[in-house]
Amino acid sequence: MTKKHPPDPTETLPTEGDFDPFGGCLDAQHAWKALGGLSIDQAYNKFIGNPMYYQEDFMFMGERAFLFYFPVIDRYLREFRVGHGPGDRDDSWAAILASGLMMQFMSPTACLAPIYQRVVDLSHHVRGRIAELAADAEEQENIDRKWQKLQAQIIR
Repeated sequence: MTKKHPPDPTETLPTEGDFDPFGGCLDAQHAWKALGGLSIDQAYNKFIGNPMYYQEDFMFMGERAFLFYFPVIDRYLREFRVGHGPGDRDDSWAAILASGLMMQFMSPTACLAPIYQRVVDLSHHVRGRIAELAADAEEQENIDRKWQKLQAQIIR
């Protein structure tokens, strides 16, 4: 008899309960309405249409939903170039996305081990190309400060 393993949270579409595992979190419910039921590609395309609007959804979605949709953030930050998309903007929202990642890692119930190395790699990537993520020097400093703080929080 083979032992059944639970499904990999990074491979199966999250449910509404995965977005709001404790019930009643309006921000998590907003994330569900925004991204729930979407494939990674669909969520990515929706996200790049208005990153300012959707970036907070990643802060508040439940762990399992976050594990599934993390590739949206990863791809966005790796592909973004000031003025050359995705989204063709002058600001990547990289600083606030770092804050969202910190919120996920600070959760006392979070078990983000499946994406830990991917987050570490992304943080090194972002800090190595900050000038491509924002046109404004002050925002570049803000991005670096937030990602440095994230690294200090997760890399021990």
